[in-house]
Amino acid sequence: MTTSLRQLLDQARTRAEHMDPGPAAVTDAADALCHIARAVDQLAADAMDRVAERTRGAPAAALAAACRHAGGTHPAGGGPLGDLTGAAADVTCLWSPTLTRDERWAAAAEFGRLAEACARLVGRERPYSQLPPAVHAPAAALQQAAGADPPPPAALTVLDRPAASDKQERHLLQLAAQAMLHIDAVLHTEPATRLSVVEWHFAAATAETATRYTVALLNPSPPPEPPPWRGAAACWRQARDAAAPCIDDVLHRRDRPPPIIRWAEAAQQAMAAEFGPLTVLERRPPEPLTGWTALQLQHIASTLPTIAARLNVAAGQWAEEGLVRADARDVVRDRDDHDRITDALHGRIVTVDHQDIHPIHTALVHARSRCRHLANAVSDSAADLGVSRMRPPLADRPQADPDHSRWVQRPHQGPSAPSAAPER
Repeated sequence: MTTSLRQLLDQARTRAEHMDPGPAAVTDAADALCHIARAVDQLAADAMDRVAERTRGAPAAALAAACRHAGGTHPAGGGPLGDLTGAAADVTCLWSPTLTRDERWAAAAEFGRLAEACARLVGRERPYSQLPPAVHAPAAALQQAAGADPPPPAALTVLDRPAASDKQERHLLQLAAQAMLHIDAVLHTEPATRLSVVEWHFAAATAETATRYTVALLNPSPPPEPPPWRGAAACWRQARDAAAPCIDDVLHRRDRPPPIIRWAEAAQQAMAAEFGPLTVLERRPPEPLTGWTALQLQHIASTLPTIAARLNVAAGQWAEEGLVRADARDVVRDRDDHDRITDALHGRIVTVDHQDIHPIHTALVHARSRCRHLANAVSDSAADLGVSRMRPPLADRPQADPDHSRWVQRPHQGPSAPSAAPER
């Protein structure tokens, strides 16, 4: 049965009002207060005010701080109340960037009512009788502000939105966005000398695929002249073609490929499972973007310029270290070097130098420039839909080689690379 955010909050509030007092109830309610703090803090951070006075954001932030303090003073625990509140907080944090200001305000007011019920449950235990007033005061201030500035009826419909649709359960596009963020992060943290030719090609191919999907989904109004990001995918293809002759001695285990290859496979499989084949998507008229899709495309597009820059550094490192070779016949183009021409005539394998890398460098410079314009265009389209611009990344920087799969993550937890392709 489909559950809405209102149902989750109502069930949690009913349980808090009818639970028997005791140590288990205290830890359960404290866990719920921590989840309320997390949800309200996210809603306030994504903005609920149209003006600088913060008549909505200030009481919401005060309630989040009070709930965080009250929940943090108790032993860690859990139970049905904490599970219900945690589920509501997860849904809220997942939705928050794509909600309007009024919808965030409506959700914050409902969390305020639940905070009062949880605080009263904690206060039934004598050692904690001083905590309900500490939470009640900001909760009452929030309710008073909501009464003076009630959310419009249209915003209240967010509370009845189904909390689990097919895409929200699978999060395929979110998985693709997180995978792209992790590719960018691994390229940033790994020394360029450790990036093999195979890893380079996987990262470049995934960036090209992500660019093509983003362009196909962007659906801008017809411009008077070609957009500055036109041809971004072609630049990625030119870089890949220029690097095709390069080989090295690095072999990767098929049963345990490095993180970049695993994230690249996850990103491409997730985008294909979400939107279907590119050959079909690029031929049909694009559908209007939704807020959720625009948010994820922002994260994907934001990684493309930095991936181009880091792959450029890695290719330059190949020439500096002399670790990559190529057939001289494949890299002799546009060169008047007598020795290289002789090598090409004899079919020799030569060490790649900076002149051989120059076509890769040129293509990646153009890819980076055009992908910057593409990222700006995606952000503008998202802003037109009322989606807040990116604040934190979806995932923290990866620490090492991920092992297991987790399709739905609580906020501030990075995903792990899936061991199998997502299926629709």
